[in-house]
Amino acid sequence: MDIAGKKATVSRELIDRAFVAFRTIKGAAAHLFHAPMKNLSRAAEQVLSEVRVGTINLNAAVAEALLMAVSRLREMGTDVDRRVEIDYRVELNRLNALLKAAKPARP
Repeated sequence: MDIAGKKATVSRELIDRAFVAFRTIKGAAAHLFHAPMKNLSRAAEQVLSEVRVGTINLNAAVAEALLMAVSRLREMGTDVDRRVEIDYRVELNRLNALLKAAKPARP
């Protein structure tokens, strides 16, 4: 993957595997009634869905946003009983901004 040159060349298989991983986390989070983890994994899954269809290009900014989400999800995963409230708004807002930018404006 060449993200240093601001253009990532990643196999479809790798994108699909990451998509499935986020979907699996989303399902597990829903089962545990862990809304923050579910919301963040859903946003990451949606970004990868847009990458899959070509609406979002996988570049350094997108890769960084997804990796930030992974990092925050790992942190949440170490505290699934939610003894500590983990702030995930920065990561969620970043992913949502990517999704918003990918959607054409409605007249």
